[in-house]
Amino acid sequence: MGNNVICRVCKQNINKTLEKEGVDWIMPKTNCYYHVKCYNKLKKLNHAEDYDLNDPIWFEGLKEYLITGPQIEIDYQKLTSQWNHFREAGRTAKGLFLTALYVYEVRKLKPTKAAGGIGILNYVYEESAEYWMKRIKMEKNILSDIQQQLVSKSEQRTIVIQQIINNDRPKQEFDWSDIDAMEDEDEEC
Repeated sequence: MGNNVICRVCKQNINKTLEKEGVDWIMPKTNCYYHVKCYNKLKKLNHAEDYDLNDPIWFEGLKEYLITGPQIEIDYQKLTSQWNHFREAGRTAKGLFLTALYVYEVRKLKPTKAAGGIGILNYVYEESAEYWMKRIKMEKNILSDIQQQLVSKSEQRTIVIQQIINNDRPKQEFDWSDIDAMEDEDEEC
């Protein structure tokens, strides 16, 4: 019994005694068994784009969307804490972003209930996934189009650098006649 395990993708038995590890089956994580072909298919689906599903571009995109879309006044500490909690619970970065779009664009939930965070995303995550699966069937490239928009927005972001003026330091008095004298010395050379 201990030599038979189930592939997490196809749900078929894997006999660890008769089949070779690394050739017929693999265990990328403790007690997570896959047929090599099933695992490769899964990996290909999860990483179809150039960007990892955990890429920070999704988190940055989510923050930007919440500010510009539903115009939520973000509590950054709360948002980051919830994001990390959901990620640890197995939610993908891409999935969380798409769930936010679903919540505010499709279901039209009021942003005032967000209280600066994204707690609602965990409750409608699966519902959102069903919605996006239906949309993909109707519009094959919709997810890659959304991702491309995020990438191009992140490439367009500019950083504004402002000079910090320290009003606490004593101001020096400049005597313009000193500058004139320095110019006169330069002319003599």
